[in-house]
Amino acid sequence: MAETGSSNVGKNVSEPPSMYSTPQKQDSGMYIKWLKGLRIAHIGHSKSASLFAFRGRVLGLCTVVLATVVGSSIFATMASSPATWQKVIVGGMSLVAAALAAAQTFLNYPEVAEQHRRASQQFGVLRRELEIELDGGVPDHERVQSVISRWNQLEGEVPAVPDRFHKMALARVKDI
Repeated sequence: MAETGSSNVGKNVSEPPSMYSTPQKQDSGMYIKWLKGLRIAHIGHSKSASLFAFRGRVLGLCTVVLATVVGSSIFATMASSPATWQKVIVGGMSLVAAALAAAQTFLNYPEVAEQHRRASQQFGVLRRELEIELDGGVPDHERVQSVISRWNQLEGEVPAVPDRFHKMALARVKDI
């Protein structure tokens, strides 16, 4: 099943700032907080992309292997009259293969993985833009507002990060 991150559903997990909360030029603490938020989102979506890509491969592999076994079993038993228990096993495996195929279609792990990969990439771009802006000394208010605006828009478009990856990213960024 897809992890939705129960405490993060519907929340902006990387806490994008308000368009009206641009700190004063001397308030570097707020910028640090924003950089950490972007880094958390970047890491969380990167880990989520890996998880959902892995799940998609595992589910796809299980579906293919089981369907192949069922198909081979059917052909192997065509020449003889199989016992009832063999028919039940092959029938059960066929049902499981169909359920796995349905789950693969419904969960759509490859698409979810791609959404997280794109989100990770976009949060990384925003983070680097803010780092470059802050590295130059006094940040330009309009450039910072542009980052904030794109961050807010992006938060509304990306899937939720599973709680465990959000917590892991938060712990990783906490020491920075």
